[in-house]
Amino acid sequence: MTVESVMEGLDEHPYVRKLIDSGKYDISYPYQDVEEERKEYSLTSGILISSGLISPTPMALTTKREIIDETGECELFVFYHLGPRICGHKGIIHGGLLATLLDESLCRCGFQVLPHKVGVTASLNIQYCSPTPADSHIVLKAKTSKLDGRKVWVEGTTNVLPPPNEYDCLKELTVGTKAELLAIEPKWASKLTETGTAH
Repeated sequence: MTVESVMEGLDEHPYVRKLIDSGKYDISYPYQDVEEERKEYSLTSGILISSGLISPTPMALTTKREIIDETGECELFVFYHLGPRICGHKGIIHGGLLATLLDESLCRCGFQVLPHKVGVTASLNIQYCSPTPADSHIVLKAKTSKLDGRKVWVEGTTNVLPPPNEYDCLKELTVGTKAELLAIEPKWASKLTETGTAH
């Protein structure tokens, strides 16, 4: 099985298909268009993309812009395949890697509701609920919970996504971690977006 093939057909998984068919989300592939130069120093879109690590490319479903503009809220689902070489203990994904993915994705979700769509992590609190097995698909779910000017709070979980033939839509997905993030848009953010260097 190639590093790319483990992500093939994910859009036909019944869990994923239900989200896509709802019409509420735009589909994107966050690491697909990262410049080669940036990949050399980027942990999640460069260094950790390889056989046995994070398989390219995660798929993301983000609340459509018109819904965000109407409700002031955003949801994000990111689907990863995590291989056997990013473990803390054999067969169990490293908790620090999960923290990194939570930080990245919860920020991406929160930025969608900030005035200039850019910010930095101020705090990240994580609860580790159950081990995440290696060589598995996970879904990282994020949702904005509060917006106060330049501050946004985002809640999220990581969950193991069972194979399609084992998925039961009547059962909740197993939660590996729960997290809450506070992101703050810097006061100088407008200067970044005016010059086109942010987003």
